[in-house]
Amino acid sequence: MQKYFIGATPYLEVLVKIRETGVLVDASSVACTVEDSTGAVIVDSAAMTKTATGTYKYVSLTLTSAHIPGVWRWRPEVTDTAIITIAYEGEFEVMPR
Repeated sequence: MQKYFIGATPYLEVLVKIRETGVLVDASSVACTVEDSTGAVIVDSAAMTKTATGTYKYVSLTLTSAHIPGVWRWRPEVTDTAIITIAYEGEFEVMPR
């Protein structure tokens, strides 16, 4: 699990694949939701940026002293056909100073 301190920008990356073959494929839209350690939504359905075929990243969240330390969760969301799948939900840890 990646660990980030206050002032850092978590790097969230997801691979989008065709379910039957596992081949990376572009989706019409990929977004992510980030929840802090209490379950509060910090980022709600923010667009992820394509970096390569089937690879999307989100690096627009900067951790501040107002954020609660602990294990945070993030979920990618694809608004596309059912043949596209996402492999995982992610977690990262926000460390106190």
